[in-house]
Amino acid sequence: NTSFEKAARRAGQLKYDLDFTGPFFFFSWPSKDSAFGYTHAANLAEISYTQMTEFLKHLTEQDADRIIIIAHSMGTRVFSHGLVDLAEQDPEAAKKITKVILAAPDIDKIVFKERLLPKMSFLKNPITLYASSNDIALLASKKVNGLPRIGDVSGRIQPLSNVVTIDASDVDSNLLNHTYFGDSVSIVDDFKDIVNGPLACLLYTSPSPRDRQKS
Repeated sequence: NTSFEKAARRAGQLKYDLDFTGPFFFFSWPSKDSAFGYTHAANLAEISYTQMTEFLKHLTEQDADRIIIIAHSMGTRVFSHGLVDLAEQDPEAAKKITKVILAAPDIDKIVFKERLLPKMSFLKNPITLYASSNDIALLASKKVNGLPRIGDVSGRIQPLSNVVTIDASDVDSNLLNHTYFGDSVSIVDDFKDIVNGPLACLLYTSPSPRDRQKS
């Protein structure tokens, strides 16, 4: 449900909101700019994994002291598979990815926990995962796919190895409560803490008063 132009504007706004002075890139694939094109977008996302792997490879070849990835919704699916493929092809390149933020990830819970996450153990910092029990888009995705998404915590937050899960259920956003990662000042402030924090740490903990599950 995001066009190339909309993704570009969101990336530019995020760079501004984060006061980030370094280079800022974004990755978009040719999905339809419509919620009714979900299946089409999912199919195109799957065939974009290879391009994501190449994109990440190019990033790791830059002269940078940190590479921070922020992925949203179905984009977390493209990124996660791309990162896992990069780790298999070039482990040393993958280790240059410094921090990862997954916002409202539209990834099957079992696929994430059993297939993807174990292959991301090389990350020096825990993955920060923002989830909500009021994300209507992910609830709809659950109905379409028949299985719960990792960004939906309407049941309960389950501890995950090397993941800090932040419950954003109380954060106001658009009508679908799905774009809170860019709409909420508190979430953006969290992002700032992560982006500007130490390059490597055992566990990232934000001073935000919101409830969160750490694992």
